[in-house]
Amino acid sequence: MNLKGKACLVTGASGGIGAALARALTERGARVALLARRLPELEHLAEQLEDGRAGRGAAGRQAVVIEADVTDRETIGSAVARAAQELGGLDLLVNNAGFGYYGPLEGMDPADLEALFQTNVLGVLQVTHAALPYLKEGRGLIVNISSGLSLRALPFLSAYAGSKAMVNLISDGLRMELRPYGIRVLTYGPPATKTEFYQHSRGIQQPAEAMRRMKLARVEDLAERIVRAIERERRQVIEASILGLTNLLAPRLLDSMFYRMMVVPQHAADQGKDELLARRSGSRV
Repeated sequence: MNLKGKACLVTGASGGIGAALARALTERGARVALLARRLPELEHLAEQLEDGRAGRGAAGRQAVVIEADVTDRETIGSAVARAAQELGGLDLLVNNAGFGYYGPLEGMDPADLEALFQTNVLGVLQVTHAALPYLKEGRGLIVNISSGLSLRALPFLSAYAGSKAMVNLISDGLRMELRPYGIRVLTYGPPATKTEFYQHSRGIQQPAEAMRRMKLARVEDLAERIVRAIERERRQVIEASILGLTNLLAPRLLDSMFYRMMVVPQHAADQGKDELLARRSGSRV
């Protein structure tokens, strides 16, 4: 896809991968609708994009700000319609909005699991449903942002990984069902990336030491790779595919490795906290 002049809608555009993608798209000359819940961040990004002047929308603007929640069924349709009206249609939809959960499944609040799937899965479907009439007109392209973990969950990240695995399968179904309309679907699974993932995740606030030491991809570099995949109209890119391959060849090895790296340190840390609380409680008696 040649992105110059194309009308793009990016969800979750207020920070992280979404914001970096919006910048990369406008650098290619695309016109972008920025959709998210955090209005101040969206407006700040839009100002930055306007200053770049990489492209201009139908109303003389390069970026359109749409404050909306992808889980809100009552308003997401009108939000997408506004984006299409402001940009003069839609050629590209990037379903990026989502959040994480880091914590053990034991004791996980069902409300957290429901919220995770409401945003990461149903949000993708709801925005896609609203955008399809416009995408059909221009034989557009849908990009669903998944995760490298969608091929193999890690301890404390399995609920999040499960939601992204479902995104992969939904993408597969959409790819076949929308083929008569000329709509293509790209599933992109980023690796661990330097974003505000853990700050916005639910569950345990601090990940295991092994996770904190992990080398993280630069969000700007990742955005460039996603844009190149869009330009080449790739079908699926899962950057941590080595996890999936190793899981097929040696699943028990991965179990043992991640157990030692993540579960053992976390368990030791939890025990230390329990002992400290017990001592403090005893000292107050």
